[in-house]
Amino acid sequence: MKALWNRLKYTVQSDLHEWLDQKEEENPIKTLNMYLEQAEEKTEVVAGLLRRQSRLVEQLEGELEQSELMLGKRTLQLEKALELQEEELILFAEAEKAQFENRTAQLVQVVEEAKKEHAHLERQYAMMQHKIEDMRLRQMQLMSRENVIHAERNIDELLRPEVETVDQMTEVFKDGPQRKQATDLEQRLEALVNYPPLS
Repeated sequence: MKALWNRLKYTVQSDLHEWLDQKEEENPIKTLNMYLEQAEEKTEVVAGLLRRQSRLVEQLEGELEQSELMLGKRTLQLEKALELQEEELILFAEAEKAQFENRTAQLVQVVEEAKKEHAHLERQYAMMQHKIEDMRLRQMQLMSRENVIHAERNIDELLRPEVETVDQMTEVFKDGPQRKQATDLEQRLEALVNYPPLS
């Protein structure tokens, strides 16, 4: 029963994907608009994360600066404690100095890594923006093509019936009575202005 259900599920999925592919082929502009909208949303998300990463780098650099200041302070304090030969202060200053040396070394690595990640995100973000611009260009190309197709279709619909109508009218004027009536009117107009009649 489960195997039958899975076969049915995969068949329906396959048919759905085929139908979606067909719809995409039928209306590429609509599909491109959908992709463009999704890409713009994702780019906004990445822009927010990039700003957040930038703030984190600044915070880490601030932490590193504080750690370096404390390391310098504890180093001076250790030197003074050694001069005064204060055992308790020497032990405390040595432990503190070691802590700030470890913290400073760790923060140097973290800041360096965060900066690399930030630079990587900036490059990726720039690539996303270029991709969106390419998609917008493609969108304009497709819209231009669609406009030309619609315009040509309307032109064809207008011009073909007109040609047929002109051909029909020519056939009508080939008949004698209608042409004779037009000739009589021409003669009367010519007579009004005292010009010789047209042959």
